[in-house]
Amino acid sequence: MTPPAKKKSARRKAAGKKKAANKKTAKKKTAKKKAASKQAEKKRAAKKKPTRKKTARKARAAKGRPTRGVGLAAIRRAALALPGVEEGPSYGTPGFRVKKKLFLRLHQGGDDLVVRLDDDLCEMLMSTEPEIFHQTPHYEGHPFVLARLGALSEARLADLVEEAWRISAPPRLVVARGA
Repeated sequence: MTPPAKKKSARRKAAGKKKAANKKTAKKKTAKKKAASKQAEKKRAAKKKPTRKKTARKARAAKGRPTRGVGLAAIRRAALALPGVEEGPSYGTPGFRVKKKLFLRLHQGGDDLVVRLDDDLCEMLMSTEPEIFHQTPHYEGHPFVLARLGALSEARLADLVEEAWRISAPPRLVVARGA
């Protein structure tokens, strides 16, 4: 004779129903979370900036017309051609250092080049060529001058970069460069 099957107590039945209900609500919650994350992803994708149109300068270059001024590529070529120069960020823009001493960087606006020169040379350049060289109040009293990239030629840029490098570089590098 087999023993009679035990009947589930009322408590056990209630606990089983709770577990089943919890599983259902958990599934609903995860489904809601997934839907919410998909919506958030769609919003983020919609907020992304569209690709920029060609600037006038790039359009001129594409058509074979000469562009005015110099760009970052020319600055990079001129600076990295000098011994001991390293490129690294400076206030969020490309900067150039010689033995960890900043001598050249692109200004935040992107239209000017910040160049380290002697105070006397800064004053002379600003007075003789104000259409190219200027200073903002932030740089007053410091050995830096801002050069407008649109008004610089590549030859003038190369001279300016080398002069800034000579002022900032250690003497042994300057002597080695001159030899």
